[in-house]
Amino acid sequence: MDCFVNFVSFFSNVMTIIASGLVIFLFFKNKSKIKSAFNFLLSYSFHLTLSELKNKIERLNDYNVNSDEGKRAIIEILHEIQGQIQGNEKLRMLMDKQFIKIKEFNDFPFNLSEPKKRSLVSELRESLRNLELDRFKDFNQE
Repeated sequence: MDCFVNFVSFFSNVMTIIASGLVIFLFFKNKSKIKSAFNFLLSYSFHLTLSELKNKIERLNDYNVNSDEGKRAIIEILHEIQGQIQGNEKLRMLMDKQFIKIKEFNDFPFNLSEPKKRSLVSELRESLRNLELDRFKDFNQE
C-alpha cells in the first residue's frame, strides 16, 4: 500500500510539473495576445471613466447659475468632477488646466457665472473628445 501512495504522489508531482511547464510555454507563446487583452481591459476601464465624466458634464447643462438651487447643484457636480479627476492620475495629468479652473470655481463659487459655466462645459467636452480620440489611436497602434 505504501508503494501505491508513493507512486500516486510521484505521478501527481510529475503531472503538476508538466502542467506548469505547459502554462509557462503558452504564456510566452501568446504573450502579445495576453498583453493586448490587458490593454483592452485598461482602455475599457478608462473609457468608462470618460463616460461617467461626460454624463456629469451633461448634467451641468440642466442647471442655471442664476438660480440659487441651480448654482448649488452646479457646485456639487463640479465637486464630483474635481474628485474624479483628482482620483485618477491619468486624468489629473491630462486635464490639469480644467482641474485648476474647476477647483477655482469650487473654492470661490461667487466667481461662477453662466457664461463661465458654459465655457467650462465646452472646454471639458472638447478635452474628453480629445482623450477618447487619443485612446482610440493608442489602441489601434497596439
